Amino acid sequence: MPIGIRDLTEVMQTCLAPVALVSGIGLLLLSMTNRLSRTIDRTRALSAELGSADENKARQLSLQIAILYQRSEILRISITLAAVSVFFVSVIVLCVFAMYLLSAPLYRVIMGLWGLALLTLVLSVAFFIHDVTLTLRALKLEVYTVIGPPKQVRKGFRWPWKT
Repeated sequence: MPIGIRDLTEVMQTCLAPVALVSGIGLLLLSMTNRLSRTIDRTRALSAELGSADENKARQLSLQIAILYQRSEILRISITLAAVSVFFVSVIVLCVFAMYLLSAPLYRVIMGLWGLALLTLVLSVAFFIHDVTLTLRALKLEVYTVIGPPKQVRKGFRWPWKT
């Protein structure tokens, strides 16, 4: 079946929302991969420092390394889910073209893929938020190391969180 300019325009308009989603997920992936590379670099730096640390410092470094490793695993899951979401959206675009070129009724397939794309995106963002929470936990540990736990802190200093 020959496709005219109007049909092509309609296909392209239908693909705009999925392609915009791919662009947004791409920016999210960029942020996630940057965070992952920072956790890896920081883990390597702390591991090198661990060899020459005394027992107390080694314990603190080990805790930080454990948190960084956990963050790396969480970010890996988050990145994978975001990439799977991009995959589903890409298949949606292919299905839209197939619908128009082959006159195939793929509405249910497209709706299912759209739901899966959104679900994997939501899960990816949830893991990303969990990574941010762990980042703050690691920061809290480092702050405790530098200025001590709340009971040892000078008068007038207010912790921004409850302990």
